Amino acid sequence: MNILNAIIVDDMNRNIDTLKILLETYCPMVNVVHTANDITTAAIAIHQYRPQILFLDIELNNATGFDLLSKFAQPSFHIIFTTAYSQYAVDAFKVRAVDYLLKPINILELQEAVAKVEAQVKQESLVHTVQPRVMQKQKIALPTLEGIKYLNCENITHCDASGSYTIIHTNAGEKILVSMRLKECADLLPEFIFFRIHHSHIINVNFVEKLIRAKLCRVILSTGADLPLAASRREDFLELMSKK
Repeated sequence: MNILNAIIVDDMNRNIDTLKILLETYCPMVNVVHTANDITTAAIAIHQYRPQILFLDIELNNATGFDLLSKFAQPSFHIIFTTAYSQYAVDAFKVRAVDYLLKPINILELQEAVAKVEAQVKQESLVHTVQPRVMQKQKIALPTLEGIKYLNCENITHCDASGSYTIIHTNAGEKILVSMRLKECADLLPEFIFFRIHHSHIINVNFVEKLIRAKLCRVILSTGADLPLAASRREDFLELMSKK
């Protein structure tokens, strides 16, 4: 059984609790990784957890579920609306929702909606096995001392460990101090273009300019950054670069 990570967005906690119980009981393949009551918190959680399913209420205090979706030009998650209002159904399917469930949620309809997502995820997985993975302009949310910083992954050149923090370098010359350890940052970055060359450094392989072979190998980026390549990572690095 493949696990599907999900986020629930609803402005009423009792609705969230009810849906979580239904999922745990009748859809055990769904793992709720986060919940949110407003679109700001939800947007940050989506960037951080990258769910496969978004269970989304429509009327959320002073905003709507559609306001949340407008923040994602090409959402990678599958949308299942959960609402007490039937009049938004047409708009829901315009944003390519998998399903539109009316509250109180019918168990069979919930299971059918999740099954649709399972089928779509399986199909996407098959497509990815026969097509090269292409880097998309996806953004990640990074906590800083000033707040949340949103960055396009493709603009990150490399990341350096700095104790309990990480310094993110961009192709615009920015140095951003992030309140996360390097390992936590690595979990957010697409593994097919980011590679950990050393316990203190992660690089975007698209910026690699040359490899200096020596007793202590070094990787030179097009930005001029000169970084050590750990001996234990050398073979994996060369194999990855041979596929570029």
